[in-house]
Amino acid sequence: MNIISIHCSHHGAVSIASEGRLIAHCELSRLNKIKYSPRPDYSLIKKLDVLGLEYDVVLFSILTDNCLNLYDEHLLKRMHVKPNAQIFVEKEHHLFHAASAKS
Repeated sequence: MNIISIHCSHHGAVSIASEGRLIAHCELSRLNKIKYSPRPDYSLIKKLDVLGLEYDVVLFSILTDNCLNLYDEHLLKRMHVKPNAQIFVEKEHHLFHAASAKS
């Protein structure tokens, strides 16, 4: 099972786990070149293409300053999220980080 975890508020980040192992993590500002920005960028899609994975689960964590609306169906498809993937959105930001780390 492949899981992509996306924090789409300040200090946005993406983490990827495959078969229970963390295989990648990156702050989105390193890709979009905007300090502390959670906005996805074409560079993210290019990096995901290199991994060659399809995602069964998408975990979003958000705060009030989020860009969740940017992750529409089209973008998720380009990010290789399976059409039948489970998608979770969590507003309990710090609890979500702990749960993501555990999974």
